[in-house]
Amino acid sequence: MWPAVPNPFGFASDGTQYKALLDQLLARPHDAEDIYRRVKVRGTGQIIFRDLLLRAYGRRCCFSGLSITEGLEAVHIVPWASCEKKDRLNVTNGLLLSSLHHRLFDAGLLTLTTDHRIAFCPPKRAQQHLTDFQRAVTTDLHLHPMRLPRNIAHHPSPEFIAAHNRILQLERVLPNVA
Repeated sequence: MWPAVPNPFGFASDGTQYKALLDQLLARPHDAEDIYRRVKVRGTGQIIFRDLLLRAYGRRCCFSGLSITEGLEAVHIVPWASCEKKDRLNVTNGLLLSSLHHRLFDAGLLTLTTDHRIAFCPPKRAQQHLTDFQRAVTTDLHLHPMRLPRNIAHHPSPEFIAAHNRILQLERVLPNVA
């Protein structure tokens, strides 16, 4: 009788525990497609992705260094809806950003170059006067290196960065962005 009752604490269809899924994704990022297939619920995939990025980035925003966990969000470089299923849990398709930087990244006001520098992309509308705070979170970051995960295997993929910039049509704004 007990084998027929599903394990409520298993996060994957094969009963793999949550920490084991994270460990496997960090150790072998290219296993993301296999793990994505095994995760039971899409919402669980989102939780796994966030926790994966929290660990990979040492619980710090890769643009600002913010370490208040409640203000940090997992960001897909190539959005969830646009990327292949195999890349939805791939740490190299993710960034850990403050909620503010997440919005600016998704809007295309901030992006990355393929060599992992933060780039400010001025909006098409006339540039208004920026406050000191606005400059600190946008223009002051321009061409500064992002904070990379310690493990090189977890660094954002230049291919995902280039795809993000193509999707948002940022190549014209940033001639050095592939």
